[in-house]
Amino acid sequence: MINEISTDDYINKQLQSFNLTDSALSELAKKYMPLAINGIEDKAGYKAVKAARLDIKNYRVSVEKRRKELTSDALRYKQAIDGEARRITSLLTPIEAHLEKQEKTIDQEIERIKREKEQAEAIKLQNRIKLLLSFDFKFDGQAYFAGYTDYRIDIPTLKSMPDDVFEDSLLRVEIAFIKHKAEKERAERERQAAYEKQQDELKAEAERLDKIRKEQEAERTRLDELNKKTKEPEAEGNEPERYIFSPHEVKTTPSIISAPADEFIQHNSVIASKECPANNCKNKIHNDERNLCDSCSLFLLEMIKEEFPEQYAHCFKLLTYESLRGKK
Repeated sequence: MINEISTDDYINKQLQSFNLTDSALSELAKKYMPLAINGIEDKAGYKAVKAARLDIKNYRVSVEKRRKELTSDALRYKQAIDGEARRITSLLTPIEAHLEKQEKTIDQEIERIKREKEQAEAIKLQNRIKLLLSFDFKFDGQAYFAGYTDYRIDIPTLKSMPDDVFEDSLLRVEIAFIKHKAEKERAERERQAAYEKQQDELKAEAERLDKIRKEQEAERTRLDELNKKTKEPEAEGNEPERYIFSPHEVKTTPSIISAPADEFIQHNSVIASKECPANNCKNKIHNDERNLCDSCSLFLLEMIKEEFPEQYAHCFKLLTYESLRGKK
């Protein structure tokens, strides 16, 4: 504000150097404007007008001269100001450039450090996530978790957690994971062992059933052959041979069965109480008579097969025609 007032004062002072105030101009107007020349013969009027014009001209020329003086001064002032400003600026520019370079270098270094820190934090976060994933952790959109532990951690916490705290937490997770993995492997081994045992049992059972099936098939074939022979008429009108035996023969003929006869004899009453199912035949199987019908013989064999399956196979292997032949 002080500089502005000083400048205004300076300008007003320079304007006053024209020496023509508004009041002076007003007086000149009052003095000269009424003048007029009354015709060609008005020598006095002409002279007065001419003198007044020359007086006004002198004022005008004086004003123009002062204007030029002031303008010239102003131009020199402007040039001096511009020159000094350029000189000072030329001296300030290198200083500013140096300072700007120094500032920019530091700013760039700060930005580089910040960028490297962010990259390091991102890499650390990814490495921590990889470690969690290696222990079967999953992300549910909010935090990482695993089904075998209650430990949960969100990304901001995972990112800002100090290394020692994270390592301690990871150690607990690893211990829980090892236990979980061991339990899982143990359960898998047990499952596999149970499966293999089941397969072995199924295989053994299949082999046993196949063996029984083959034995039964062989016995069935043998039975069919025996049944066929009982129905074949003897030559020269003789009656057919009856391949039958009574419970008494079974009890008293050790050669018929391979195992001791005690168990069979103990249950003999079960078989002996049966009747022949053939029409018009009411023979009791326990009948000591040997003239039983063919149906009696076959029925007896079937009962032995049903009640004593283990003895049945041995009976067929050791049984002879003589022990099965009935009375004629």
